[in-house]
Amino acid sequence: MKKTEKEIFEELKANPKAIAFLSPYDEKDAESFLKSFAHEKHFLLKNGETWRKLEDRDVYRDTAEDLYWLIGQKKLFNLQCQWRAGQISLPVINSWEFLYWEQHINSCPYMDDATPEEIDVLIKYLESAPYYEIDNLPNEWQHYDEFKDEETGIGAGDFYPDWYHFYDNHFGTQNLILLPDIKGEEEEKYRAIWRNRNGYDREIPPPRKPFIDHGQEFTEKFIREVEDYQLLDYFRIYNSRNENEYEREQLWDIIDRFFKEPEPVPIPAGRFPDAIFQADHLLTVKYLKVLIPDVHQNHLERKSMGITYERRSFKDDTAHFVQSQIDFGKKQLGEL
Repeated sequence: MKKTEKEIFEELKANPKAIAFLSPYDEKDAESFLKSFAHEKHFLLKNGETWRKLEDRDVYRDTAEDLYWLIGQKKLFNLQCQWRAGQISLPVINSWEFLYWEQHINSCPYMDDATPEEIDVLIKYLESAPYYEIDNLPNEWQHYDEFKDEETGIGAGDFYPDWYHFYDNHFGTQNLILLPDIKGEEEEKYRAIWRNRNGYDREIPPPRKPFIDHGQEFTEKFIREVEDYQLLDYFRIYNSRNENEYEREQLWDIIDRFFKEPEPVPIPAGRFPDAIFQADHLLTVKYLKVLIPDVHQNHLERKSMGITYERRSFKDDTAHFVQSQIDFGKKQLGEL
């Protein structure tokens, strides 16, 4: 049970070592010091372990671990495109299983290990990317339908990841996204039968009013049309301060890392704060050049020793529910 400031203060007053240490000093001043120190001790005990974990955490190593698996995501997506086109066979339940392996890419059994050339291309991508790229990478890597061109359904669309474009240009895999989606269309045919049977396609739902985008732009529009100008002025000042505060926090973290560097960190020419962010990006890439190959070697050693990565069971995953819909459709057509 954590102690309160008052309990810490009372313990300090009764501590023989504290009494002996403060005995040469004025009694009231000593008591005032103990009160102040009790507050500080309470604060340190409350946050110390969190600080220790952050201090011990290797930020660059964590980043390298995450970025290394971008190679795996692209290799898996290439396999997905080929599987959907019927060019290869994989022991997957259906297309939805790729979304599962997206979240457990380090355990996916369907793809080969990264090659030295692929690691080199990943590093070149990071070197050529803008400084904000690492922090703005997509959260989704296997969402096939979203990556296709929205209008034609053929080829890569606006949401196709930049990393995938970069990989395609180096390894000549641009045509994989152009392959036909035979498997996906088959699955949709069977699932449509299930939806129709369960009433999902029987009625056209009435048009719904659009949902509100609870963001800054919508709120400002509301204030302009409903409130007075003074409130709008306050709102803009508040958001401007918040935006600057986020940048300040980032800059303090970067400066803290710079101070820990054994060598001076070069700052490229440019405007503040972009030049600082760019310097941090270049420093990060400098470490990643060493750490990503090391992560790769560690992965190969784990694999050779049979050490697996932690992952949840595939039982009751969405893919199983989707498969039940597909099986229903096949039964209705006499194919199962």
